[in-house]
Amino acid sequence: VDGAALRVDAADRAATGWVAKLGEATAAVRDAARTLAGQAAESGAPTTEHELDELQRAVEGYRATAVRWLSAVGDHAAAREKADTALDSVRAGAARAQEALERAEGDEREHRLLAREVETTQASIGTAYHEILAELDRLREQLGAAKGVVRETARAQREVEVDIGGLRVGLRAEEARREAAGTARDAAGARLQGLCAGVLPADAGIELDLTGEDGVRSTLEAARAIAASWPDVPHARRNIEDAFARLAEELHAGRDVLGTRADLVVEPEGDVQVLTALVGGVRMGAAALRARLTEEAARARDDITAAERELFDTTLTGDTRRHIADRIRQATELVDRMNDRLAEVRTASRVAVQLVWQVDPDLPPAARAARELLLRNPARLSEDDRAALHHFFRDRVEQARVEGSATSWEQQLAEVFDYTRWHRFVVRVDRGDGDGWQLLTRRLHGALSGGEKAISLHLPLFAAVAAHYQAVPMAPRIILLDEVFVGVDTTNRGQVFALLASLDLDLVLTSDHEWCAYAELDGIAVHALTTGDDGDDAVTTTRFVWDGHDWQDDG
Repeated sequence: VDGAALRVDAADRAATGWVAKLGEATAAVRDAARTLAGQAAESGAPTTEHELDELQRAVEGYRATAVRWLSAVGDHAAAREKADTALDSVRAGAARAQEALERAEGDEREHRLLAREVETTQASIGTAYHEILAELDRLREQLGAAKGVVRETARAQREVEVDIGGLRVGLRAEEARREAAGTARDAAGARLQGLCAGVLPADAGIELDLTGEDGVRSTLEAARAIAASWPDVPHARRNIEDAFARLAEELHAGRDVLGTRADLVVEPEGDVQVLTALVGGVRMGAAALRARLTEEAARARDDITAAERELFDTTLTGDTRRHIADRIRQATELVDRMNDRLAEVRTASRVAVQLVWQVDPDLPPAARAARELLLRNPARLSEDDRAALHHFFRDRVEQARVEGSATSWEQQLAEVFDYTRWHRFVVRVDRGDGDGWQLLTRRLHGALSGGEKAISLHLPLFAAVAAHYQAVPMAPRIILLDEVFVGVDTTNRGQVFALLASLDLDLVLTSDHEWCAYAELDGIAVHALTTGDDGDDAVTTTRFVWDGHDWQDDG
């Protein structure tokens, strides 16, 4: 019993010491966390729009770590409470054991006194001896019961000591987990602050305050603010990979658009990709680049100064205007001549084809008016007419800038005065049914027969080739046709060949059925491929000549 009491006292002192050490360790952890938070607040951090997904993941990791840390603190408090309860139980058991021991010692003293009394009484009184023996047996039973209580108390004390040992082990594990959670929390906070010190917040359009005295609290509030800004953004790994793929596509397109104005770079910062731009030797984020480009665009809209307006006036009243007007008139006359020749070809079903060179319908209505004004005499232009021309060309300059196809003022003017960009060709068909000329659309083309489809597609192409060759009158006017006019009847083929002859095109044709024996052709040579009769692989040609009336002997 004395040994059990000593062990209980030793366990009590050990538990008290561990509780004191636990308090000291907790204070040390708190001081270390405060020091680390101060250092992290001084170090700074980055932030951009495309890295926000990764930033969000860091925030979620930080939040999860903080939750685990709070859980660890709660488990630590519960373990400590359980240890205190067990210690109280041990102390109560020790007290009960001490009481039982004192009762046993009292019973033993009483037994010795009774024994002496029995001896004395035995000597003097023999009649009550058996009663005394019975009383002694009863006292022995009580003593045995008391010893059983002592043994049970000692066993309970050992169990309590085992429980205390397990609680101490659990307490150390919880302290280690709490320390690991604190380290992970501090690392996540430092990572978040590092990201927020760069371009990410500005690119994301959010404002963060990480300058509070309590670095941990300010970092946690910043993380919550970031999470609240994008509550519905998915952060699965697949979504992040898709976002990176879209970023790569947009980066490639942005580099093509910006050209030499800015150098877009995606640089890794740990597990985060940060998009920056190098403009004039200055590194900036996406938001700053957008602001700078917006400012440049605003300045560019005001680039047409009084001197440039004077240049427009000089251009629109000088040789440039006359040159453009002449080219437009020449093109119109060329289209009219081609249509005169196309009018000679009308299928047996009365289908005819016509070309139309018109102002591009996708352009604003001012384009048609500007074209008409350019064709007028400059001396007859009113101030309103000049203002309309200025407005039209100003819009063309702005379009060239937006498309990025011209960088210098000279290149922009070259695009603005390129009249071919204002026009486009369309094909119209007259089916001879009284509806007049109709635009050849996919639907109308599908309603034509096979021969009519071939003619409606071939004739505009032949006219385009002939017009192209007119730019170099002495050049060969070769046109190559494979499997010529499949599906076109004989009468229509003769008309088409007549058109090709009138366009003065040099034909090279291939066909397994067409011999070109038409009165509309005044001459053509046909080479028929033949093989030898002895089964060898040699191939030769037999030449035939058509003179517009009959086949001639080539000999």
